[in-house]
Amino acid sequence: MDKATATTTTTFSLTPRLSTVQSGPFIPYTTNTEKGGAATLSITATIVASPTQQSYTINGTLTNFGIKLGSDSGGVLIEFKQMMFVIDNGKKPNFSVDVGAITFLGALSFVNVLESFLGRFKDPPYIDLQPDHLETGFTLAIPTLPLGPVMLSNLALSAAVVIPFTGEPVLFKAAVSNRDHPFIITYEALGGGGFFALELGAHGITRMEAALEFGGNFALDLGVASGGVYVLVGIYYSRDTGSDTISLSAFYRTGGSVGVLGIATVSIDFYLGLTYTSNPKSLEGEATLTVEISVAFFHKSIDLTVHRTLNDPQPTFKDVLPPEDWMTYSKAFAAFA
Repeated sequence: MDKATATTTTTFSLTPRLSTVQSGPFIPYTTNTEKGGAATLSITATIVASPTQQSYTINGTLTNFGIKLGSDSGGVLIEFKQMMFVIDNGKKPNFSVDVGAITFLGALSFVNVLESFLGRFKDPPYIDLQPDHLETGFTLAIPTLPLGPVMLSNLALSAAVVIPFTGEPVLFKAAVSNRDHPFIITYEALGGGGFFALELGAHGITRMEAALEFGGNFALDLGVASGGVYVLVGIYYSRDTGSDTISLSAFYRTGGSVGVLGIATVSIDFYLGLTYTSNPKSLEGEATLTVEISVAFFHKSIDLTVHRTLNDPQPTFKDVLPPEDWMTYSKAFAAFA
């Protein structure tokens, strides 16, 4: 206590002893020097009280531990050097995470190539703190790669860990590009692209999605008139183990345009898509024809769309109640007639 200012400072320190036995996905490391020493947890709280104001600071640090999601036959091991948080009254909580190696296990070991890219990061990982979870991870954008006549562009690798505050399992996410910005492969007038995303929980894969597209674009310019045609085909697959749903989509798109002196332009686009969903079982088809006409300042677009859905047939009354059961049910009431 400072008698001159009547200020009292109280400090609480807690350093519990961590079990060396793995419990669920949490792995506390022992005194293995390769991991930087034994896993430790320390929490310190400092309270300062004076006649004019009161303040507190809480520091927590957890070091040298790992989180294993999935199993040895198909999962991921994420090593953490340190996870620290600081809470000051009147301020936003401050989190910092130092992630070590990320190792894919079993059938997913082919993705370990990500580890070599993650080692190139000089900046700390990004941290996104939300009221119900903390997300930290890396994102690496790969420059355009010329492979002879083939060009690979818009390729990005990402990995992140999501730690919920609601008691839900920890999630690990990895992706090659994404739905909004797929990677692109081009060869002269031919090209394609796609993306791949994976989520792992404590019991294995929770969600996976991937998409691939391929097509061609051919153009012709005669000076007075110019035009082009294109053809695209693609496939999309997703699996959500939480809702036990598998979705598979395929599409075909073709079209073309013709322009004269940049004054008049006519374009046609035809899209045909088919989607299968397992839960509930359904098959959806969609066809759209779009025609656009532009002449000087006049522009008109027409869309013609047809959509059909086929579901599993609903059970009839006969399926629910066979004739023999219906007779028994009827006789029970006939006795009171």
